[in-house]
Amino acid sequence: MTTGSFISALRRFISRRSAPSHIYCDNATNFRGAEAVIKQLLNELKSESLFDDECTSKGITFHFMPPRSPHHGGLHEAAIKSLKYHLRREIGATILTFEELSTVICQVEAILNSRPITPLPEDPNEPAALTPGHFLIGKPLNMLPEVNLTNISPQSLTRWQLCQKLLQHFAARWRKEYIHTLQPKRKWFNPQENLKPGDLVLLAEDHVAPSHWSMGIVEATHPGEDGKCRVATIRTTKGTYQRAIQRLARLPLEGFAPSEFRPGAC
Repeated sequence: MTTGSFISALRRFISRRSAPSHIYCDNATNFRGAEAVIKQLLNELKSESLFDDECTSKGITFHFMPPRSPHHGGLHEAAIKSLKYHLRREIGATILTFEELSTVICQVEAILNSRPITPLPEDPNEPAALTPGHFLIGKPLNMLPEVNLTNISPQSLTRWQLCQKLLQHFAARWRKEYIHTLQPKRKWFNPQENLKPGDLVLLAEDHVAPSHWSMGIVEATHPGEDGKCRVATIRTTKGTYQRAIQRLARLPLEGFAPSEFRPGAC
């Protein structure tokens, strides 16, 4: 909550992801202070000729929202709100060391960045989706497999297992929320498009690994007497199954994804 702490966090970010060109944030005083510090640093570097013009010209541009208007940053503010909401309810009063909390947060980051956004057009016969991980490392993010600990009493777990139990509960809650945002429940005044063969869908499966998303391709649909799709046959990497449409979420193919990070949604 201070300029110094934000500068430290920014240095850690740059060490991992390289320097950003633009930073979008609210009007917190620590962000305003960081902007002044960075501008002063760049001016000093230019005056001392420590870097050539090409390097020093790549300064960081801050974009500030109007004061007391978090809805102007709905995209990122809603993402932070979603993370805090579930993290607060899972960790709660549990006391973690800095190393344990840092490890949990890093794994939470991997979970958020593994979410499917839209189908990949590379191979229409394979259930693959574009994720934020593709923009970060060029491929989906993976995590080490762990035994399901959600139903085990915390008293019989080691500290590491307790952290993994918290992470698994977080992943289950956040996954359920994200899948629901891909299944918008609208009034029946306007007809909704049915699932059709070839659609890439997420399967709402229970007890899956935190960063794993069960995906499949619609092979066939089974409409009811009214012509509306009620059940679909899904082909996955593990086999072919029939699932009710309530257990399926189609990934959007074009336009903006109907995610929980809608502009103005915070």
